[in-house]
Amino acid sequence: MVVQMLKLIISLLFITTSSFASETDQYMAWGQNIKDSLPTFNKIVNEKLQDVVQKASANRKCIDLADDFMGALENSPSLRKITKFEFQNSTSGYEVDIYPPESVSKRDFINASIHYKQENANRVKEPARTIKISAVLLGADKLTHFVTIGRNYHARYQKCITRGMSEIEAMTFTIDDGIINESGRLGLKWGTFSLADLEANFQGMMLARSLCEKDNPNLKKINGKWAIDHPINFAKFITPYLDESFNYNHFKMKKWVPAIAVIKNKYCDMRDNEEVISRLEYYSSFNESFSNKYVKNILEQKYLVEEKEFQEKISSIDLSSEDGIKIFNKLMYKRDYPRSWKNQSIDAICDLP
Repeated sequence: MVVQMLKLIISLLFITTSSFASETDQYMAWGQNIKDSLPTFNKIVNEKLQDVVQKASANRKCIDLADDFMGALENSPSLRKITKFEFQNSTSGYEVDIYPPESVSKRDFINASIHYKQENANRVKEPARTIKISAVLLGADKLTHFVTIGRNYHARYQKCITRGMSEIEAMTFTIDDGIINESGRLGLKWGTFSLADLEANFQGMMLARSLCEKDNPNLKKINGKWAIDHPINFAKFITPYLDESFNYNHFKMKKWVPAIAVIKNKYCDMRDNEEVISRLEYYSSFNESFSNKYVKNILEQKYLVEEKEFQEKISSIDLSSEDGIKIFNKLMYKRDYPRSWKNQSIDAICDLP
């Protein structure tokens, strides 16, 4: 128990100091020719799975092997290099194409992104560059969410199942914990609530589950020994809801105002770009994940409550007076606006006056 608690503490320390809470901007990658890195990630995950199976004792449970696998990914030097934005390692076969390229400095990256109004670019954590996996754009920070919090999701989910919860109950209980974290130290504390981060957490859990569950698990016992029945196809766990230009962030007012200014100035006209049109058509072929539907429903309920409270507050303000206008502006600035995911789409932004 003490060892498990220490592992949890170390994991939480890693969460607060790694690429969690990094900013990313997939709008910048619109219209850019980025090489698809699916072969690289298929190679990494299957090599790690092979390592875990080779070391597995016959009496080890499959769900424990799934946790071993996620731990191996979490500690993978290759993935750590990618999440730390050290991308080029072609001699080992782990080359990952990125945008903007490494030649673009952190300051120039921030200043060209939707996050350009950060007070001091030198003090802001290195933003996550965009990569492409299975034709989906995503920030490299999503890999850390995928393996680290995805592993935690999987452990929590399995505990819920052990306690007799249904699959739906176990998933919602697990996602609720992710929402709490994203509403605080991993997200909104820094001004951004990322649905794409939560999608990465969920898909990491689904990868771990796929090794042992459902009708076609990757791992099976053959002649009393654990073996790989078939390799992992990493593309199964890559969805458009990892793309923050498609699965929109929720910004606090201080980040929302400059972000929409950049989007309106740079990207509204790009909706007619052939690459953008083609990619969004591909995205539309996906079914929305259980997690993303659930999170948006929770946000919408919260938004409706907050909006009612906000309207009640401002209804008593005398907007004909200077003091009343100051109070109104202060309330608007502090407000987590706009909490409704419906207001975040690029079409809604481009229709703003």
